[in-house]
Amino acid sequence: MGKFEICACSLLAVALFLGGVALIISHIPFWSEFLGVPATLFGFGFIILTFDELNQLTLEDEVERRPFLKPSWNPSFFATRTSKSSVTPKKSIRKRIKKKATFG
Repeated sequence: MGKFEICACSLLAVALFLGGVALIISHIPFWSEFLGVPATLFGFGFIILTFDELNQLTLEDEVERRPFLKPSWNPSFFATRTSKSSVTPKKSIRKRIKKKATFG
């Protein structure tokens, strides 16, 4: 869905929801319950679906802009960037552990 379609869907959903609320508040004997309650429920459902679609588009944009990083053994992998060395993180960790073990 494009941005224009999402804006149109969100405006339609809000209008349907507010129209249903207005019908319920107007206290028209039969039409208030017959049209007001379903319009409010459908409007609320469409609002949720529209914002879910908007959220999916936002997440897809973030994934496309995120730089590709090699997997790391670092627990804070998503907070740091890995260096571009030929030594894999596992080997470098083992080397550091061996150095600490031998030098105390």
